[in-house]
Amino acid sequence: MNPTFKPVFVSNADVAVAFAANTALARSIIFTYTVPAGNWVQLRNNALLVLDLRTAANVLISQDSRILIGYRNPGQIGETWIHEAGYMPWFRTALNSQTNDQLNGSLRIPVSMRGDNGAVAPYLNRGRGRQILIGLISPQVIAVANSRCEVETWVSPWSD
Repeated sequence: MNPTFKPVFVSNADVAVAFAANTALARSIIFTYTVPAGNWVQLRNNALLVLDLRTAANVLISQDSRILIGYRNPGQIGETWIHEAGYMPWFRTALNSQTNDQLNGSLRIPVSMRGDNGAVAPYLNRGRGRQILIGLISPQVIAVANSRCEVETWVSPWSD
């Protein structure tokens, strides 16, 4: 039986997410979504990433900052980064416009993973305890209370 997936936005306010400030000028993980038991999650190709990253002074971070998308498996040391992009598209798109499908084409992230069989899949599968990560390289430090981060995922119930 094939699982049925439904679209779900995971945000920095969710209990399964750790949202943290970065270290200036260093590759830092700012968003860690740990897939809860009973779920199977896919990060699909062209998933929407909503970002509004602000400093303690409540101003947007530099448009020259870099965004990274990655994952970590249970027991894995370090992380695996699968995509890197400039922050400029998010910097230039107002938060209330980022979910508008007419305006958010540049805010979607390409995802393709090479499976064990060598085939390229247009999604990243994540089971219980696995993590989806968003990283940041920026000269400014984000203020968690002033910032927002959401990623479009596809979720299916799963028993393991």
